[in-house]
Amino acid sequence: ATTGTITLASAIDITESVTITGAGTVTLDGGGTNRIFEINNAASLLNVTLSGLTFQNGLSAVDGGAVAVTDDENVTVRDSLFTGNSAVNGGALYFTGGILQIFNTTFSLNNASSGGGAVYVEDGVIQIEDSEFTGNTAVNDGGGLYAANLYGGVITGT
Repeated sequence: ATTGTITLASAIDITESVTITGAGTVTLDGGGTNRIFEINNAASLLNVTLSGLTFQNGLSAVDGGAVAVTDDENVTVRDSLFTGNSAVNGGALYFTGGILQIFNTTFSLNNASSGGGAVYVEDGVIQIEDSEFTGNTAVNDGGGLYAANLYGGVITGT
């Protein structure tokens, strides 16, 4: 099993359904120069689960400093930490379409130069439970969370 910090030289593209589990011992570091994951497959619906991971120092000149989901995918984030990530929209996580579920996850000190300092969600369904948003900032809208044009959503215990 992998433990410790992995600093990425470039973003990792996720184009197939997958579960990635860090068991709380893996940190993925964008080094202040790279996004960590881009999740996208225009040809088929992906089901992606990210669990027990720390995402830090991700940077994107566009959307999703740590993670960008750009094509109607289903993504679950569980028991994770997003900290020190930056982008135009969705400092930590940018999501359009599909279903986004976030459970027991902390978003801390992420920022966006436009909207969604921690999380930016548009055109999808969102479920956030038992998660924490602290010290996230956005220049325009939603320091912690920006959500628009949703088909449905539930936020509890957050």
